[in-house]
Amino acid sequence: MRTLFLLIRRFRNLLLFLLLEVIAIVLIVQKKSIQGTDILSSSNAVAGYLYKKKSDITYYFGLKGVNEALVEENSRLRNEIALLTGVDTYQTVQALLPVYKTDSVKVVDTVATLQSEDGNVQYKYIGEKKVLRYNQFEYLPAVVINSSITNPNINYITINKGEKQGVRKGMPVVSTNGIVGRVANTTGNYATVVSVISSGGGDKGNNLLKIGVEINGSDEIAEWKTGSPNYMLVKDISMSSVVRAGDPVTTSSVSSLYPGHIPVGNVVRVDTVATNNTKTATVKLSTNFRTLRTVYVVMNDYEKERKELESTKEQ
Repeated sequence: MRTLFLLIRRFRNLLLFLLLEVIAIVLIVQKKSIQGTDILSSSNAVAGYLYKKKSDITYYFGLKGVNEALVEENSRLRNEIALLTGVDTYQTVQALLPVYKTDSVKVVDTVATLQSEDGNVQYKYIGEKKVLRYNQFEYLPAVVINSSITNPNINYITINKGEKQGVRKGMPVVSTNGIVGRVANTTGNYATVVSVISSGGGDKGNNLLKIGVEINGSDEIAEWKTGSPNYMLVKDISMSSVVRAGDPVTTSSVSSLYPGHIPVGNVVRVDTVATNNTKTATVKLSTNFRTLRTVYVVMNDYEKERKELESTKEQ
């Protein structure tokens, strides 16, 4: 307490000055003079500035929630788009009703009919044509919690989704901008992904990394250009294929590894290889692996069935 009194005594003149200043300002404002109006305007401007900064800080700390909501929304939209790509029609046939012609009554059938083999009897379909929609791909959002881009052989990405969420080895992984890689290993709640910026190293490089791509309707194979996380190479392009700088590159629609038409990047350079009379295209990846934070694991509902069929040998 003694120290406080000594401090007040030491700065008594300054404290008295500040007190008188406050009293003078209050009196000016209360009289609504020109000076008071200016003071009020200034105080409102300062208050508005402080409120804006407060709002900016609150918004900044709320960005995580906003980002999570956007990721979920993107996942929902991707699933809806995937659903629209699988559309078929079918006739619901609950029964086949024979339609007979008699001498006295002419049967007029306005419903689609099926002719019998002998051509004497017609059968009427019971039921209306319906649209059948099926979804081959489902997109599971995940967060990147660790990644590497400098390894000259294989670069991995760790995501926060695993077997409990349905992630399995070999599943493709994409981002909002394009392809990312394929799942290499899984645990209950985590998975590692071999990114496309990997050049090999055992069977992972051979089986997971080469990508079927499409350039101007031509199906080609792309692989990583070692040394840069930004580029891939498309080799052995036929001289008859038209490939120019700026052409978009997407995953091939006949590829069994990725959904079709996922962005890969854009051609930035085309070189002619004289030794085998082909062309090589350098592709700048559309995915920025340095800033990658959110990805989508692609679940193919028919992949297992397709692999079983393709692995079946003719007897």
